[in-house]
Amino acid sequence: MGVGSISSGDPSTKAPATLLVACDFDHTLIDVNSDLVLFRDLPYGKALLPRFASLRQEQGMAWTQIMQSQLAELAQSEGYSKQDVLKCLHSVKMDPVLITAFRALHSSQDPSIKVIIASDANTIFIDEILKANGVEEGTFDMVYTNPGSWIEGDAIQVEPYQTISSPHDCPRTCPANMCKSGILQRARKELNLDQVEDLQIVYAGDGGNDYCPSLSLSESDLVLVREGLALHKLIENAKAITKENAGSETDKPIAKQVVAQQRLWKTQRELGEIFLHLLPQPQLAGKTSVNKDAVDVIAQGIEKGLKL
Repeated sequence: MGVGSISSGDPSTKAPATLLVACDFDHTLIDVNSDLVLFRDLPYGKALLPRFASLRQEQGMAWTQIMQSQLAELAQSEGYSKQDVLKCLHSVKMDPVLITAFRALHSSQDPSIKVIIASDANTIFIDEILKANGVEEGTFDMVYTNPGSWIEGDAIQVEPYQTISSPHDCPRTCPANMCKSGILQRARKELNLDQVEDLQIVYAGDGGNDYCPSLSLSESDLVLVREGLALHKLIENAKAITKENAGSETDKPIAKQVVAQQRLWKTQRELGEIFLHLLPQPQLAGKTSVNKDAVDVIAQGIEKGLKL
């Protein structure tokens, strides 16, 4: 499948001059929720896991507020250290094929490809996980997420991407701190893509907050949906509601549907292979093939901290 097939399914179709590839992070580029890693893997973090539910249900706190409270509490735990936190984050692995795909996308000249992350995690978690997996700085043109910083006592402080004083105006059910449709609009402006006529967007995600940006895409764009998770269920539910109400004389609203083309994926390796096939095949010549032997070589190189 060449790039041209995004718009028509016909590999002979002229490829777009520019692609914007936007990716969620948790359960998309990695196979876990990075926000929960410290609380599931650190011995003194496990005791705080029940607080997530109580802070949400009893106090009605938003997720970013919950994370700020939990990280502050974690830093007060006996035995807590920055070294433990970093070791824990560095243990999160990315698939070697996916890493290779991002390197290939980043170096593409024809078509020109911009790659961004849009995530409700935070800068520290994302930066440390990418670095530990050998992903070079600059591989992603932009990372849009909640700002994280180290403060006194080696605690991590997380601020909302979108502050209460400057709320987004999304009419859908996006969390108060982030609308990923807004992030796509911002990325187009900041990457000087807002005037590109033949721009096509490829969006990869899994969660409920990936539904809004998926709805914002056009028929020429592509959504890469992780099979069986929240985004997939929301898309399928909207299809079912629309089908149920088709031809009905009731006043039930027709569910808003994703009009962009959709492709399901199950594993990060499969996602990486899809990304590689966004490139015209001549660009893949000399690059790492996605057969088993080649993948093993990539994995060994990454583990040794080598640039491949």
